[in-house]
Amino acid sequence: MRGIALFLCCVWIGGISWADESNSACALQADVTQLIVDERVTGTAAPEAVPAVRAVLSDAQMIYAPALPALVEWIYALPKEKVGDALAQEYLTQCEQAALN
Repeated sequence: MRGIALFLCCVWIGGISWADESNSACALQADVTQLIVDERVTGTAAPEAVPAVRAVLSDAQMIYAPALPALVEWIYALPKEKVGDALAQEYLTQCEQAALN
């Protein structure tokens, strides 16, 4: 179920601005991912992570605010050893590869 929610979330996010801005959109999404990772690493509980991240989103990132609950659920469901700076980079790589296809 979480996998389906994440897939739908990514499709929705990705569909927002795939055209010429795909790399920019991917970078923004990866930055949002990193914000959530930072919350988890510092010990913020999942229910508090959504408002904490929403409070620091830039104007450009605000378009992704509706996806925060699904992204938080995904990141907080991962094993601790998988959550770190490499996660946002991996997200960026996967997003950019999807944009090329």
